Amino acid sequence: MADGRNSSVRAKFTPYLFGGLALVAHSPEARTPTASDTSNRYGPRTWVKLQPLHTEGQGQPGYDKPYSLVTLAIPVGIGARYRLNENFNLGVEIGYRYTFTDYLDDVGGTYAAPDALQGLAKTMADRRLEPDAARVNVTRNPSVQDFRQTNPDQFSTNAVRGADGIFNDGYLLTTFSIQYIIPVKIKCPPIK
Repeated sequence: MADGRNSSVRAKFTPYLFGGLALVAHSPEARTPTASDTSNRYGPRTWVKLQPLHTEGQGQPGYDKPYSLVTLAIPVGIGARYRLNENFNLGVEIGYRYTFTDYLDDVGGTYAAPDALQGLAKTMADRRLEPDAARVNVTRNPSVQDFRQTNPDQFSTNAVRGADGIFNDGYLLTTFSIQYIIPVKIKCPPIK
């Protein structure tokens, strides 16, 4: 083929940009504290889904509605493809996905008032005073406790739980690939 569509005459190096629209499904989870709590059915360091707990008071009077576990995202990025030989390419791609939610990690607003939450939701909503890090099961650095004593305003119930709400959540993907090019002429078995 002389029109450049034959895989054997493709460019040796092909850089590209991309953008688009994506649908993202997410379900934030966290481990329960290391200390046992007999008031709930979960043991220490158990993974629990956070969205059903409404850790920022979502759905209650005076609070935002519960966030969706499905959102749109705008993927943008750059990539390059290198022709290794007639049948194989090597590729690399870096792309950022900007989402239309601030709750990929269940953190997007302010801390709920203590009386707005009950049970496990109350425990999982404010992890600032826990003595142990639940994910790695080690004592937190004493400097964190010192920070609490010197900055008590950061530990009020109306303190911002995450960022200041200006930017939504996003994530970065890096992909390395080996691509096999299907030959132009595929030999089919004879029909009997």
